[in-house]
Amino acid sequence: MAEKLIQSLNDSARAMLLQASMPQQFWSEAVITAAYVKNLLPRQQCRTLRTGWHNRQPPPLDHLRPFGCIVYPHIIKERRPKQSKYLSHATKGCLINYDHTTGDYRYYDFKRNVFDKTNHILIKGHHFPTTEDLLTAFLAPFPDLYADPLMRR
Repeated sequence: MAEKLIQSLNDSARAMLLQASMPQQFWSEAVITAAYVKNLLPRQQCRTLRTGWHNRQPPPLDHLRPFGCIVYPHIIKERRPKQSKYLSHATKGCLINYDHTTGDYRYYDFKRNVFDKTNHILIKGHHFPTTEDLLTAFLAPFPDLYADPLMRR
């Protein structure tokens, strides 16, 4: 039973990574998102338990967006440069998963190379990161990786 669930989550995560053209470094985030989505889906054996005993409606699914799609989160005022009147008030990233307790979206910021979360976000559900976006995000922390002659061997 557990092996079937693990296989199902791995298949879902693999499909999400391939569909979004995301690198394998995001596999853990994809598995977490797959488990979150799987837990939201209605199941026949739990329908009477959920609506009968707890008298609740099925969870809403309108907040779900495609894994890895392009997002433009609003940059909070404290993190903007001082002379930012004419600079962009959003940065480019990709959607990773959802925080169901606060309603925030978790995303990967290409410019800062960090994971962050916010609820002030513009989501482009049909646009996904290009190879250039991902290369600049992953090569930015290591610009001189092969500058040392010893590393070229």
